[in-house]
Amino acid sequence: LISSRAFRLTVRGREIRMLGPFADLMDHAEKRRTTWTYDEEIDALTVRALEDFRAGEEIRCHYGKKSAKKFLLYYGFTPDETLTGEYRHLNDVEFVMFVHPDFPEAKAKQRLLNEEYSCKKYSVDVAFTQGNTLEALSFMRLLCAKGEEEMA
Repeated sequence: LISSRAFRLTVRGREIRMLGPFADLMDHAEKRRTTWTYDEEIDALTVRALEDFRAGEEIRCHYGKKSAKKFLLYYGFTPDETLTGEYRHLNDVEFVMFVHPDFPEAKAKQRLLNEEYSCKKYSVDVAFTQGNTLEALSFMRLLCAKGEEEMA
């Protein structure tokens, strides 16, 4: 099983993962300026430029839009844009929480939340920077509350 630092390619009609020594050392670029393919004629992984590079300019490849955890797992690094740029939403964790009828004090919780709000969906980022994080954690706390503490 190969997944870390491997390239996903189609070779002779089959999708495979292939190690590419040195090619796997390329840094990530937010914009795609290169592409990798399997060249059957030379039986090798090839990296090709999609546009001109200046002499001495670093050749980097675009590894795609992935979460920070997938970058770390598959490529061994996490680019800054996965935490702060346009891809940061890929790190979000979605929760759907509701008052289950078997929860302690379920009826009181549903009354407190006005039946229509007894089921909520939250998208919380792993860095807890979104404004709804406190609301999501508060709702979770209410769901877990028992007896007198739920009204405190």
